[in-house]
Amino acid sequence: MYEWFKTSWLQSNPLPYLNTGFNCLAMVHVDDVARLANTLLTLRPENSYYIAVDKSSDKQSYKLQMKAIIREVSKQVGNGRIVSRSGDWVNTK
Repeated sequence: MYEWFKTSWLQSNPLPYLNTGFNCLAMVHVDDVARLANTLLTLRPENSYYIAVDKSSDKQSYKLQMKAIIREVSKQVGNGRIVSRSGDWVNTK
């Protein structure tokens, strides 16, 4: 997300999103990650793998779609310009 904020702040280019922008992004709060790390370090469970699952019942999960996030970052920090890019664009960066 750093690059999105940086590009938006500099207002150099429209912020790109992938294809339709309907792909969903997992958003995890830093406090939740810290709590998990603390629990793992404290309890030292024997398992080697940990899987996180989003079980939110939020009916407005569309807010987690890439296009919506990019649009808000660009609108709040930059000039509001966004642009769709194909999957090939990602591989050339």
